[in-house]
Amino acid sequence: MTTQQTASSKSRSRIGRKQASHSTGEETQRMIAEAAYFHAEHRGFKDGSPDDDWFLAEAEIEAMLSEEQPH
Repeated sequence: MTTQQTASSKSRSRIGRKQASHSTGEETQRMIAEAAYFHAEHRGFKDGSPDDDWFLAEAEIEAMLSEEQPH
């Protein structure tokens, strides 16, 4: 498992799938910000960029929310 995968798993578990399933735009932004923070924290706030953390978190949250949508 890569460092990013480990951080992703931790951020998802901290955010919670139940909470994500009923998110509004504002809640989605909060979840992305929280996940981005966990990515930065995981790397010790070094050797990376806040933008990269945000883009990674945004993709993860969007994927998580789309998985929960009924097909």
